[in-house]
Amino acid sequence: MANPEQIEQELRTYLEEERNLSKPDRLKHLMAIFDKHFGLDQTQHLINDHDLHDIVGYAKTLYVHKTMPMKISRADVPANHVNHVLIMESFIMYLNKSKLLKKLVGFDFTR
Repeated sequence: MANPEQIEQELRTYLEEERNLSKPDRLKHLMAIFDKHFGLDQTQHLINDHDLHDIVGYAKTLYVHKTMPMKISRADVPANHVNHVLIMESFIMYLNKSKLLKKLVGFDFTR
């Protein structure tokens, strides 16, 4: 995902150099900045074996600390789905931690 601080720094540098650029070069320069950072969003992120073990291990840790029955949006989660929910929650936390999602995602756990 594009780094907002890096984009801001590059735009500040552009603004300092803008007066030395011709009009067509200004547009090319700005387009290069945006293409660079939007291109980062198009790159592939591969989950390796270590990541998979971390995701599963974290799901097991979540299982130990969850109170049963589990509720999502005030509805009981069937016992045979609890493991699936915890794996999904662990995976979503991995994606959030790795900044691979545009919004923070999570479950609406209730009691």
